[in-house]
Amino acid sequence: DAMQLYRGMHIGTAKLPPGERRGVPHHLIDVLDVTEEASVARYQQQARAVIDAVVERGSVPLLVGGSGLYLAAVLTDFRFPGTDPERRAHWEAELASLGPAALHVELARRDPAAAAAIGPYNGRRIVRA
Repeated sequence: DAMQLYRGMHIGTAKLPPGERRGVPHHLIDVLDVTEEASVARYQQQARAVIDAVVERGSVPLLVGGSGLYLAAVLTDFRFPGTDPERRAHWEAELASLGPAALHVELARRDPAAAAAIGPYNGRRIVRA
């Protein structure tokens, strides 16, 4: 689960305490502060780098847990477009000011397929789109 990425997030996650890991290295656990945002694109890069390093050491990497999106991002050829912080800030401000329904109308005008898939209530996904 994505909460395993965060340092200090031990309750309510499936994160094994170090003493229960039986000496098996676990990677990408406790790599983010709670103030940092998890990103599938960043996780994809980090996980693939870890997998390559494990293989180079002559070991077999095991990819376990996580959401379907995070797993698919590592295992398939998902490509994530870059983000523009200024554009993101603009749309986040619009979301705060106007609400998700108004932004959904704009998204429907620009990308009807994305708007139909997202729906009018998920402001975060509307902003990303």
